[in-house]
Amino acid sequence: ASISYLRSVPEGEHIRAIARVIHNGSRTLSVDCDIVNSAGEVCAQARGTFFVVGSVDGDYFVYKK
Repeated sequence: ASISYLRSVPEGEHIRAIARVIHNGSRTLSVDCDIVNSAGEVCAQARGTFFVVGSVDGDYFVYKK
């Protein structure tokens, strides 16, 4: 995973995370995420790659035992 901090956010300001799946494979999942402030400016960007251990059922993650 990596995070790039682009600008500071004052304490108490609302932020929003906007995530996008960029790879949805059978074994790995890669996600990009932008953190934006109340003005819509990107304050941080993150990318992570995750090992798939379950599946998504609607809006919920289902862990496979």
